[in-house]
Amino acid sequence: MRRLDDIPYFLAVAKWGSLSEAAKRLGSFQPTVGRRIAALEEEFGLVLFDRVNSGYALTEAGTLLIERAVAVERAATALGEEARS
Repeated sequence: MRRLDDIPYFLAVAKWGSLSEAAKRLGSFQPTVGRRIAALEEEFGLVLFDRVNSGYALTEAGTLLIERAVAVERAATALGEEARS
């Protein structure tokens, strides 16, 4: 997978339900978050979110991947912490 750096964007949109809120929380910009989500969807060949009136909702495919994404993010954090100690 070439887009490990996009996982925080996926998790943020899943958690906060909107590109703008995810961007705010990540210190990014809404168009950037949208591009990162689109890149993940293209790489996976899946639609991860349904675009609904209230924002973004995980699709069934997105829901199936969320636990793995959390695990990857935790592993990357642990790796960084281990490297710093």
